Parts: sequence; structure tokens; C-alpha cells
Amino acid sequence: MSALIDTTAALRVLTGLAAAHPDLPAPTMQISGTEPSAIHLGFHDAPGSLYLWLDALGITAKGAESHVSADSSLCWLIVRHEIDGVRLDLTSYMRLAPAQEGEGAA
Repeated sequence: MSALIDTTAALRVLTGLAAAHPDLPAPTMQISGTEPSAIHLGFHDAPGSLYLWLDALGITAKGAESHVSADSSLCWLIVRHEIDGVRLDLTSYMRLAPAQEGEGAA
């Protein structure tokens, strides 16, 4: 476990983002004591919010990771970017509609 002081760089980056882009949609935010040089930003059921952030920060989704849960009920897209030595993990989570009976059958 890290000390609170170890999160200073991440807090500085997060504060800078808020000051530079006050109108961006607010994601869930997490800075962990086990990974103090990373900021996890989560966008739940709002993929458009992720793309607003990417556009504002000049980040492309190239190299993004996409995942689907084992039961196919949730998918998520992770875009990683670094600012001043702090890694941003921008993640968009989307619930998937259950397949209707007969869908996907040939």
C-alpha cells in the first residue's frame, strides 16, 4: 500500500483536467493506493461521454481494448493514455440487451 502523498501526481493531473475541461461529463473516478500513478475514469452506459473525453484530450481509440463478459451481458472498451507520467484508463461500460429467442439461429 502506498502513502497518500504517492497519489499527488495523479491528483494534480485530475485537477488539471477538471480546470482545462470543466464541461466534460463527470465519470466515476478512482485513484488507488496500489496503483497511485494511474487514474481510472469510468463511463457507465454512456459511450458518447467517453468519446467527448477522447476528442477533448486529442486521444484516438486506436489500440483500445474491447471486452465482453462471460455471460454476454456487459461489454467495455478501455483506452489508455499518459499525461505527465500518470496513466489514464478511460473505460466505457455498456450493458448488452439479452438476445431474443431465435436471434442468431440460422
